[in-house]
Amino acid sequence: MTVEEYQVGQLWSVAEASKAETGGGEGVEVLKNEPFDNVPLLGGRFSQGQYTHKIYHLQSKVPSLIRKIAPKGSLAIHEEAWNAYPYCKTVLTNPDYMKENFFVKIESIHLPDRGTTENAHGLSEEELERRDVVSINIANDNEFLSRAEPFSVNNKQAIQGRPSIVESQDGRWPWGRKEEPFSVNNKQAIQGRPPIVESQDGRWPWGRKEDDEFTYGSILHIRNAKSIGLTTFSFVMNCMDIKPETSPALFVSKRTGRGPLKNNWQETVEPVMCAYKLVTVHFKWFGFQKMVESFTHTQYPRLFSKFHREVFCWIDNWYGLTMADIREIEDKAQRELDEARKNGTVRGMTA
Repeated sequence: MTVEEYQVGQLWSVAEASKAETGGGEGVEVLKNEPFDNVPLLGGRFSQGQYTHKIYHLQSKVPSLIRKIAPKGSLAIHEEAWNAYPYCKTVLTNPDYMKENFFVKIESIHLPDRGTTENAHGLSEEELERRDVVSINIANDNEFLSRAEPFSVNNKQAIQGRPSIVESQDGRWPWGRKEEPFSVNNKQAIQGRPPIVESQDGRWPWGRKEDDEFTYGSILHIRNAKSIGLTTFSFVMNCMDIKPETSPALFVSKRTGRGPLKNNWQETVEPVMCAYKLVTVHFKWFGFQKMVESFTHTQYPRLFSKFHREVFCWIDNWYGLTMADIREIEDKAQRELDEARKNGTVRGMTA
């Protein structure tokens, strides 16, 4: 896509992705969305655009160890963004708890090239020496995204009480029940015992309606496998981040004819552009620096890959929209986010 098309696609997808990540007290809260002027960015090259201030409520989206020790309410991250497209500066802080001990700065510049610009952000020699370069191919399912491998549980693990996690793409039982989906009609599969399967978002696979099935990517926590007389089962888990409908290697746009992205597409496809993102992290919390550094190195490439796969595969939804259309969509999304955060269930990516 072109740099100009990406501006619309990115903003539309941000609104859509925010809804997918919001519910049950978590997700995105929009405080401000307004124009700004006279704010020098990238050495004065840009100075006007759109300012947003959001709060991300992230209880289930940080490492479990931090969740256990962090005080209630401390996992609210403030995001301020100055979008002077094709440049954008985003700053994440935690003013209520970590204050000056934490910030993440993400600087993005979008250029009409194939990822060949060596120093898109104009870094100094010292900064270049400290920089790690990560190249993301949005058509590659085998890098950065959350993957799952074939998984088995045996009696020894069950006796030791180790929790087991499986994923179901289509809601099928992970043991022997290959013909029927998760629904109220499958209670007999656990032989009248108390429920032992819980979904990530807190909903049981039965109890809402007769044909209520788990959607693609639901994580099922199998509690106490021994309680149902389970000796051994094997189940191939599916990947949370990898869905056929948002896989650029499979997708073909009905409106533009673009896709699928195959083989050496980065060298041949037209039109083309690259998003260069510079992520700077400051985290000062004794004993947790290495954990957060590792978390950052895995989660940001995962986030960028997942999001940009969606931008491309959602092109039929946003192609041809104007910036005026986008502002209306953002206003509507803000109202929907407020409602979902107050009344919905937890949704989206987890750590």
